[in-house]
Amino acid sequence: SAPLKVAESVPGSDCEESEFREASQSDTETAIHSLIETLGNKDYMSAVAQVKAFRSIWPNDIFGGSEDDPVQTLLHIYFHHQTLGQHGSYAIIGSNHDLSEANCKLMDINLEIRESLRMVQSYELLARGKSDRNFASTGF
Repeated sequence: SAPLKVAESVPGSDCEESEFREASQSDTETAIHSLIETLGNKDYMSAVAQVKAFRSIWPNDIFGGSEDDPVQTLLHIYFHHQTLGQHGSYAIIGSNHDLSEANCKLMDINLEIRESLRMVQSYELLARGKSDRNFASTGF
């Protein structure tokens, strides 16, 4: 997010709302895709300017309000878009807190889930093996 912060602080990075009307085409979904494409092209100054322009079109919507940090808004939109349809994906953006304790807890939970899955799979294999033996002993 360092390049985004630099882009935000560059004087004159605020473009007129009319420059982005064509990209937004009257709905927020198209505007979001325009933002994602702009970020993908690493045109950070335009992305920050787009967020600010889209706020004037859709105030206090997904693009936030004038008091919100445009870089945080961009990161939120980008990571939300990246995790669409993916269950269990999380992105922590802009936290000033030490996240090492949360990271340790998430790793512990992940290990517990993996161990539980291994146990379930081994029970399934045992059950399948038992039914195969029963099938073979009856002669069918």
